[in-house]
Amino acid sequence: MACIAFLSGTTLEDVVKNGEALGLPKTGPYWNRGDGDFLAKPRRNLRLDLCVWKEVTKISASAELCIAIDTYDADREFDRTIVIHPLILK
Repeated sequence: MACIAFLSGTTLEDVVKNGEALGLPKTGPYWNRGDGDFLAKPRRNLRLDLCVWKEVTKISASAELCIAIDTYDADREFDRTIVIHPLILK
């Protein structure tokens, strides 16, 4: 949610309120809401253009501006999500 707030230029509180209006529970855990369709809803409402998730092995193969999963633990279904921004790549 912090990545969505960063990219949409809004507050984390606004992103959370938007998510709650779409069915996100008021308190976590949120991992069980992690499917692509649900995650796309608050981004659409915050005027972010989305594309399909794709696997890349190098940052240079990613979109210039994107939300990416940096590390993923399949046993716990837990990840660390980061923003890749053009200013970071320079």
